[in-house]
Amino acid sequence: MAAINTKQIENLRHNRRLTVKIAVYLVLTLLVIGFIFGNSLKTREESGKISTGIAEILKPFFDPHDSMTEDDFHSMIRKFAHGLEFAMLGLCCGGVMWCVAEVNKKYHVAASVLVPLIVAVLDEFIQSFNGRGSDVRDVMIDFGGAVVGLAAISLIETLLSRKLKTKE
Repeated sequence: MAAINTKQIENLRHNRRLTVKIAVYLVLTLLVIGFIFGNSLKTREESGKISTGIAEILKPFFDPHDSMTEDDFHSMIRKFAHGLEFAMLGLCCGGVMWCVAEVNKKYHVAASVLVPLIVAVLDEFIQSFNGRGSDVRDVMIDFGGAVVGLAAISLIETLLSRKLKTKE
């Protein structure tokens, strides 16, 4: 029986860390998608009540001189929230793809972009059934948020991999 050398042990540890990292990113991705779809299922009144409450809390901090109307500020908060939740989705999907790329030595941009785009379209589709309607502009905002999240995880993973290479 051949002895296992230290390089093989290190590879096993690395693969185990990658497997855990992929699992964490996948679970986070599913949780974010569940959060997005959960919000999509809310009626116009339920969703409006939540975002109005948040807007009332944030307005004194972000608009201290009261230069925006309540409706305009509320609308801005809603659009920002859409972008933010999809930035989180992009971050998680990108994380999965970076880990897979580390194994396959190939990054699949299409997969990491396609999942948030499909979720954005489905999000608006779901909203069309509960009286909130759907808006192409919201899909664009959602997808833009996802691209920001993908860019952020790409930057983070690139910096981390460079830091790890300099340690070796």
